[in-house]
Amino acid sequence: MELCPCGSNKNYFTCCGAFIENAELPPTPEALMRSRYTAYTKINIGYIIKTMKGKAAKHFDAIKSLQWAKKSKWLGLTIIEAPLPNKDNPKKGLVEFIAKYELNGKQQSIHEVSEFHRYKDTWYYTNGVIK
Repeated sequence: MELCPCGSNKNYFTCCGAFIENAELPPTPEALMRSRYTAYTKINIGYIIKTMKGKAAKHFDAIKSLQWAKKSKWLGLTIIEAPLPNKDNPKKGLVEFIAKYELNGKQQSIHEVSEFHRYKDTWYYTNGVIK
């Protein structure tokens, strides 16, 4: 059994693999965030592109992201806060996370609050603010 890189301690194919391999849609912003992290660990930039819209998609550089993902050793994902979307705005969600990785022998991390929007039945990453 291959554990999912997102840190859920679940089998990859029943966790993020179900989303990345196109079997299911992530039901929450947190599930999408976890699957996007996992896609980076699997160097699946196509999934990253497919799961973003708006400002995030406009400024995304697929070639640089692919090079970065290939050079990085992924060390783990910590979800700090991922409240479910509320009744006032059920089509918007936020996820605060820390993603740790090693690049050129140096441990680094990304601490971000990511914004997600739901279009029809699908969540997309739309923006992120580095903390």
